[in-house]
Amino acid sequence: MSYWASWPIIIVLMYQTSRLAPSDAFLLLGICGGSGVLARVVGSFMSPMQSATIARFHNLIMASVAALGCYALVDFSLHYALYFAVAVSGCSGLLYARAFDLSLVGSRADLSGEMLPSAWVVGIILVATFLAYLIVPLVVMVHLPLSGAAHEFVLSSGNLFIRRAPGSVIWLASFPLFIMALFLVSGVKQWCLPDRRFQFLTGKRQSLSPELLRNRHFWFIGILYNLTLGTFIGVSFVLPFVLEIVFGYSTLMLVWMAPFLAILSRPLGHWLGRLVGGTLITQVCLLLMAIFAALAAKQFELTHHQHDMRYFDVLFTCMLGLVISAAMANGSVVVTLHKVFPVAYINRALTWMGSFAMLGALYLPLRFAVAWQPFSFDQVMTEVALFFVAGFIFNYVIYLRRHGDFYNP
Repeated sequence: MSYWASWPIIIVLMYQTSRLAPSDAFLLLGICGGSGVLARVVGSFMSPMQSATIARFHNLIMASVAALGCYALVDFSLHYALYFAVAVSGCSGLLYARAFDLSLVGSRADLSGEMLPSAWVVGIILVATFLAYLIVPLVVMVHLPLSGAAHEFVLSSGNLFIRRAPGSVIWLASFPLFIMALFLVSGVKQWCLPDRRFQFLTGKRQSLSPELLRNRHFWFIGILYNLTLGTFIGVSFVLPFVLEIVFGYSTLMLVWMAPFLAILSRPLGHWLGRLVGGTLITQVCLLLMAIFAALAAKQFELTHHQHDMRYFDVLFTCMLGLVISAAMANGSVVVTLHKVFPVAYINRALTWMGSFAMLGALYLPLRFAVAWQPFSFDQVMTEVALFFVAGFIFNYVIYLRRHGDFYNP
């Protein structure tokens, strides 16, 4: 998933080399987000047999996808290749969507291959996002002896360790080439070494049965899951480019902080939810999310023109607060889910809810793209804040009234 999550950073770097207009960048972000959503949804319906087949050829497929990305980034004039490379980058979601069923394998909660708890599966995407945001700006400084692969910065850029002035050279194709090499090595290992794949414990696996679909809490918690994990994914996806075009600041030195802090915040929300009730923590976090989104909207409103750095600090802090509170809320929503559903249905519900939570990576880039020309990003964040207020009311009515089906699960 790191390759899919790398495109928001690659797109910022493309913009900084003046090879990409803002409207094209938002379109590419939307295409990339949509590919991840589609792959996750399709993967949710795959059978164990189909999942095993995908797993068998996954490394070769992803090596080919990364090779296409490398080819597209060598020459930006190949727009069709670039769009297609971005569109297929999310195909690894086919396998990730089934990882919740794979987590049922075995009996011990360790990392020996016998079992991977579902909480770890959700954590993998957060770690993958963080790694992509952190290492892409470093890898693209590796020289590639390919004609047309070198691109000069027009705007200042940077990463966690250094800042690069305009005129510096980068090689964007280095990262997909690096990913391709990793998949090829992994593919050789998979095909040449003894097969250590584990079988599904099908007795524990539940399908999307009519019984589950008729359960209204399946949809109730799905809404909360989308509001929380979808917010984290969507904001992390669009934040690097939005900050770049609004402030023209070397935001790549900072945006890695959002997924990194989310990694730390989600277990905290889960622990607090088990301590005092998942719904109560979700309620507090939804309120914080609404406040942070409203404050961000105000900062966007005050920023009447591009590159007005007076409001950057407060806006960046608000966006970080939004990501942290959303990650904490997602951890507490999972606590609620475990209290509401029987054990046999938990992973099946998580698979489906996680797939639709990816919609945040599609909706927010497209919504910001619409708001770009009138420069009305404040309206976007106002709408987001209203969503959270509605979620705050919804969460109270469903799970915090004492006479409901559940109280503070």
